[in-house]
Amino acid sequence: MIVSFNRFVTRAAIACLLSVLTFSSNTEAQSSTTESEEVKIGAVLSLTGLGQTWGEQARRGIQLAENEINNTGGINGKKLTVIVEDSASQPARALSAFQKLTTQDGVNAVAGDILSFLTLPMVPAANQQKMLLVTPSIFDTDLPPQHDYFFTTCPTKESIRPSFVRFLDLNPKLKRIGIICAENSWGKTYLDVWQSVLKERKMEPVDVVCTQDMGTDFRAEVLRLKKSKPDAVIIPFGIDRAVRRLREQKMDVTILSTSDVSEAIYRRKFPFAEAEGIYFNDWPPGARFRDAFENLYGTHPIMEPQNMYEAVRSVAYALRLDAKNPKAAMSKLRYDGAGGVIDFTRSHAGNGALSKLMVVREFEIVEAQETPGE
Repeated sequence: MIVSFNRFVTRAAIACLLSVLTFSSNTEAQSSTTESEEVKIGAVLSLTGLGQTWGEQARRGIQLAENEINNTGGINGKKLTVIVEDSASQPARALSAFQKLTTQDGVNAVAGDILSFLTLPMVPAANQQKMLLVTPSIFDTDLPPQHDYFFTTCPTKESIRPSFVRFLDLNPKLKRIGIICAENSWGKTYLDVWQSVLKERKMEPVDVVCTQDMGTDFRAEVLRLKKSKPDAVIIPFGIDRAVRRLREQKMDVTILSTSDVSEAIYRRKFPFAEAEGIYFNDWPPGARFRDAFENLYGTHPIMEPQNMYEAVRSVAYALRLDAKNPKAAMSKLRYDGAGGVIDFTRSHAGNGALSKLMVVREFEIVEAQETPGE
């Protein structure tokens, strides 16, 4: 009886062990399958700090792209998951976030921050790790010398030119143009285009006032410009604050700005009545993107979500082409983007859209066709 009992126990133990091993093996297989069914892209955004507003807008672009990609088959049948890390608007934090995404989270590629000074520190690390890094915000002329794994969906510097030429053509009587500029790479890019076009027309700005303070109240800048008696003023940022300061000083001038006008109206609640007559350059999206964005968020899209949407889409398309070498696949990409053709076959700056001259008229934003009264 003792021998029989021991045999029973031994058989039971073996059966139990086999059951445990089988369960463990199945669990590991299921875990492996689950992991293989997901493709991860990282994103570094300014969700706090100086760039929080733009970071939150960029996140909307990510969510729209992620939904769209997963609703159309994901990445070769696998679900796309975008893991977002906060840069806190600090370069060191941005680099740390990049390292976490690539070394701990195991992402296949990374979308960079909206602000260029936060994305550029990631570029050497991306090259070293051979990790695809795509930014929504850096002009082609600001790409660092070594950018093998670095691409941008920001429009090119040259794409700014058509809208400024159009502005001057529609306002031929303007002779005294004053410029307020931002003392950063974005601001210098715009300034270079404006001065270059003016030089071609044998014109010079009556004054150029640059500032590092993106939160300026424009008191000092406007008072200085007023002394030069301009008939037009170019204001690339903070348009709502600047316009009120111009009106306070009773400066009746033609105003040109950037896509900041859309942001001021749709995000900062700058009244259409106060923005009436302001010209600005923009890269407006097509109806498909605009309608999808408005349906999801109930508001008009601005430039930041549009460019980030394109950054995530381009990475997803590259991973669909070659998951093992998305960098090589990026150089083969050409497709219709939200605002124009995206083409990385010739350059790491793939956004070929040209800016359009827009104007606020009768409580609407429309493409500028002619000056009032003509």
